[in-house]
Amino acid sequence: MAKTIITPAEAVGKEVKIWMARRGLNQGDIARILGVTQSSVSEKLRGKIAISITDLITIAAALEISLADLLGEGILNAKIPSTVTNNEGNKEEAPIGFIPNGASYDVVAGARFELATSGL
Repeated sequence: MAKTIITPAEAVGKEVKIWMARRGLNQGDIARILGVTQSSVSEKLRGKIAISITDLITIAAALEISLADLLGEGILNAKIPSTVTNNEGNKEEAPIGFIPNGASYDVVAGARFELATSGL
């Protein structure tokens, strides 16, 4: 089975969706918790809009878990590879991004992955 390459924002959204399912929450519940629309939550969970660190902390609190639990080891322990092997078996410089250690998918950074930094 081939690995699917996704952006970090998509990887974070997948982790949040997994925990939402575990706790029986839906996008409407998260929207109310964050004070945003359900469509905004949908965009964030699909990686179309970056989820701010404030949103992640708020979601983790609502789920009664730590931020580390919410994001998972794969994201927290991600390493930036210096080289990758291309389809022809040749080594080349790795794309900007990270590959979760032990995760079931590779993650490559895209233009949409920006943590909100306003107020810092």
